[in-house]
Amino acid sequence: MGEDRVMPRPNRRFRPGYAYHVTVRCNNRAFDLRRREARAIVLHAIRRALRRFDARLYGLAIMNNHVHYLVQTSEPADLSRLMHWLNWNVAMRMNRLLNRTGHFWEARYHAVPVSNRDQRHVLNVLRYIHGNPMAAKVRKGFRDPFTNYGAYVDGREDGLTSWHPQFLRLGRSLDACCHRYRRFCARYRPAVKKDPVAARWGQRVLAGVRSELGRRAYFARRGRKPEQSGLLFEGVNGSSDGTSPTRSTTRVPRRIRWDSRESVPGMAQDSTVSPWLEDPIRACLERFVLVNGLRSG
Repeated sequence: MGEDRVMPRPNRRFRPGYAYHVTVRCNNRAFDLRRREARAIVLHAIRRALRRFDARLYGLAIMNNHVHYLVQTSEPADLSRLMHWLNWNVAMRMNRLLNRTGHFWEARYHAVPVSNRDQRHVLNVLRYIHGNPMAAKVRKGFRDPFTNYGAYVDGREDGLTSWHPQFLRLGRSLDACCHRYRRFCARYRPAVKKDPVAARWGQRVLAGVRSELGRRAYFARRGRKPEQSGLLFEGVNGSSDGTSPTRSTTRVPRRIRWDSRESVPGMAQDSTVSPWLEDPIRACLERFVLVNGLRSG
């Protein structure tokens, strides 16, 4: 009887003449990229990675828990090295910032080839990347400070991304290309994502838990005790004669965990400048947001 063997993951094969739509997601889909400091770390790491591996970034969208890239390297084999270095660099910095350990990214990055000769495919991928904030209902339109949509519709360089050659073929001038791409994006209607059926039973249980906790908090604020019948959380030490259960004296220690929606421990609030956010990280962030920031359109 032979020994069980674990098959290694197959190597990715990247082809010349293709850009790649790369998606990477935070571990457990946590909103660890929600804060401005976290996105500044990602932007600065991207800038270093592009210079290190001689790559061009055509599309970018930094969301609360995932990132979209449309990227191409001069040597196709370098894309795997670029993503490995980029994900490692961001994970190392974010773990130090959040005072945590373990995996920061959920799994291996997802990469889809996009032929540089197929203009329709290129434009559809760019529009999908730029429309992510609107599809997630974070923005009402395409404009978002952490996508490079503004660079495409305003014709301004943000110091990080480049215009795709197929975008520059939309018109005879840069203004014409920007105008046609803006009209192309205006016709975009994001698909409605359905909730997975397998998770609905868990959602019903959590809804019941939230309802019970809310009911207890409601009576606690008014100094009243809720009725004991039909409670979702009944004491383990209840008597068998129908009397009210007694509360256990064993105190379960509460696990302290930072919520990514709260302030970073040891960091300044949003209204002030964080002490660690120094140049060149701040310079990269300010220039990118200045070009792609919120304006009309």
